[in-house]
Amino acid sequence: MIVVNTRMVVLLTILGMVASACAGGMTDAEVDAAISEAIEDATSSTSISTTSVPPATSTTSTMPVASTSSTTTVSKSLVDIVEGRYQGGVGAVIVGMFGETALMAAAGVDGDGRPVDVDRPWMTASLAKVITATAVLQIVEAGGVDLDAPIADYIDFPMSDRITVRHVMQHESTIPNMFSHIGTCTDESTVEEIKQLAGAEPVGVPGEVSEYSNTNYLVLGLLIEAATGQDPGEYIKEQIFRPLRMDGTYWYESQEGPAPWWPEPESSQGVGIFDCGELGATISTDGAVVTTLQDMDSFYRGLFGEVLITDETLQSMIQMDSQVFGLGYGLGIMELADESRPDDLLYGHGGDDGWYQTAAFHDPVKGRSVVVFTTFGNEYSVLFEVVDWANQQTN
Repeated sequence: MIVVNTRMVVLLTILGMVASACAGGMTDAEVDAAISEAIEDATSSTSISTTSVPPATSTTSTMPVASTSSTTTVSKSLVDIVEGRYQGGVGAVIVGMFGETALMAAAGVDGDGRPVDVDRPWMTASLAKVITATAVLQIVEAGGVDLDAPIADYIDFPMSDRITVRHVMQHESTIPNMFSHIGTCTDESTVEEIKQLAGAEPVGVPGEVSEYSNTNYLVLGLLIEAATGQDPGEYIKEQIFRPLRMDGTYWYESQEGPAPWWPEPESSQGVGIFDCGELGATISTDGAVVTTLQDMDSFYRGLFGEVLITDETLQSMIQMDSQVFGLGYGLGIMELADESRPDDLLYGHGGDDGWYQTAAFHDPVKGRSVVVFTTFGNEYSVLFEVVDWANQQTN
């Protein structure tokens, strides 16, 4: 069964009717009749019958965003999309579409068989890269880093005299992918491992070859620390999470919030905590942020609303001078375009950590964001289905 806050819907409806009555001079009897009818309409529109799949949920709660606020409503159609994409068993699909209103829905269960909801924290995977890139650009604006300077100006690193900060942000550094060589991090992981990897055979000439490498964003973590004198996790928390009131977002290693959905096959709880040793928050700058649907929307509103960086810097960020996975790639951000949807140009990032997938993109022209968390490898098809559905609502 879909669980919604019908009392809030009813209350808002009643308040609207009372206001209309006062303005229109309705009699008491007419007001009573109108309110009764409104209550019946409100409750019937927010109740959805039980289905054969684990129940989808939606919510009417809201969180503050950077510069504007959204009113959350319940959408039967969005719930249908989510339930249709749920593939059974332990797993989940959670979706948010944010524009003039905030619409969210969730379907699935965790490792303990409990239904997930739209407020469930989720590991970002590589969604964290656009957050890290934004932090670097803030430092660039402050004069602490030059995008076209070699990273050797800031950190001691192999090949660093030939690799610029821009190369690293655009995946043009040619530094091999850490996780393709030494696997995932362990409690013995050290910064030296990253440096040793960077000293290995490069995948090409810096600036001439685009090769997606998670190591690039570990390097940016080291860069943030060198440029600010702060732990990169603390810097980003102070400069991005707190100003945008992203209260449901934290660095995974810190365990500062509720355990996220993370369907590791060896974990009966559906979550797992790892220790990255000396790498600490540096590894997080690659992908170990925990967040929520609404917090990701808050981030994109802040990014595109000139709360985090200036519009001039934003335009350089979304200049697609590189390409990864067949998508245009700027300074830590992807461009998502589709020939069948010429009016939809979205910017953001996707993520895939093997057991779960994420996608969060923003359309600056239409002023809306779509966020997808899933365990079924269908994040982009879900995202485009939501985009198509949203377009139908406005046509």
